[in-house]
Amino acid sequence: MARPHPGYRQNGNAGLKNVITNFGGRRVARVDEWLSLANRILVFAQRLLDTAEVPVTPQGARDARVIAFALVARTISNLKGALGMIEAGQIIEARTLARCCWENLFWAAALTKKGDKFVRQVVSDDAFSRVKRGRRLMNWSNEQETPQGWGRAGCLHRRTG
Repeated sequence: MARPHPGYRQNGNAGLKNVITNFGGRRVARVDEWLSLANRILVFAQRLLDTAEVPVTPQGARDARVIAFALVARTISNLKGALGMIEAGQIIEARTLARCCWENLFWAAALTKKGDKFVRQVVSDDAFSRVKRGRRLMNWSNEQETPQGWGRAGCLHRRTG
């Protein structure tokens, strides 16, 4: 059974005041309420993964449902990391990981709306990006000076004599 993150304490966290968060002059939530919500989300997400059956299809890891499960797993990891950073007082790092959770939400929304079409777009974009980075690296490599004693193909020539 899923349990709350070990860094979470019901009566507050070390280094964090139980302050009220204000947005536009109105009460939004207290820190302990946000942490409680994060832990409820973690428990729910972990139960979802524990009870779900990952489909085995000809698409393999490119199946939209498999990617959805991977997004949930990545979000769990990001959220646990954010809670750990909060516990350690590393708020900037916690915000970065929280932003990753937010980005996962957008991926999940696109996956829900477009399904396999979105997966194909992501795979295509990744392939294009890899080719582009490879070309940039090859161009950079060609612009570098060849060290003395090295041949054009990048092989060290043995000196004879």
